[in-house]
Amino acid sequence: MGLLPSDWFTLYAVQIGSVIEAVLLSLGLADRINLLKAEALKTEQSANKLKDEFMSTITHELLTPVNGIRLSLDLLKDKFITSEDKQLYQTANDSNSHLLKLIESMFTFVEARRGSIKLEESLVRFKQSCENVFNYFHNSKKNGVSLDFIWDAQLPDYVLLDEKKFTLVLSQLMKNACSYTKSGSVVMSLTLEGDSHCRVSVKDTGIGIDSEKLDTLFEAFNQADNSLKREHGGLGIGLS
Repeated sequence: MGLLPSDWFTLYAVQIGSVIEAVLLSLGLADRINLLKAEALKTEQSANKLKDEFMSTITHELLTPVNGIRLSLDLLKDKFITSEDKQLYQTANDSNSHLLKLIESMFTFVEARRGSIKLEESLVRFKQSCENVFNYFHNSKKNGVSLDFIWDAQLPDYVLLDEKKFTLVLSQLMKNACSYTKSGSVVMSLTLEGDSHCRVSVKDTGIGIDSEKLDTLFEAFNQADNSLKREHGGLGIGLS
């Protein structure tokens, strides 16, 4: 209204005020966003902890009846006489063993998420340990699929190893290879690289994985085919 003298400050006061307002608003929004992120992270961590505790409890609860079934089957083993009875026993025993491995996988998965996995090294007959895994799948292989075992003679007979966790990883790789290979071959190979490194690989001629599914390869509880008509089962935590 012309009451104040015209100078630089009065001329640009509105613009200066707008800039200060925008800066303060940006700082306020940034602080609010950081607060929401922290709250969301805390909520996610709490939810993950709850899920881990639930899975841990479930696995412990499941182990009791599964071990009871296994002990009962062991006691009944010598009572089966006919070939049909023995076949039924073998089916029940194999199913129980498979269930036990699924439960152990869930327990190991919880340990991995918690970061509480500890290596328990011991002197292990390396080749025999690998052959045991290979033979398990070789004995149950499907028609039309050949399984081959390649062992580098330069590898040592004994190594310091957490045998349980090593065979778990190797078994999961073999299980995936054998499950998704209808024809062709599955090859487990162990070769010496350099002076102290061993490369363990499992190669198959199976159906492979669609490129768009590769990003979810190591996500937990994720399967390439989640439909009710899927051909292959499993929990979807093998590779993760």
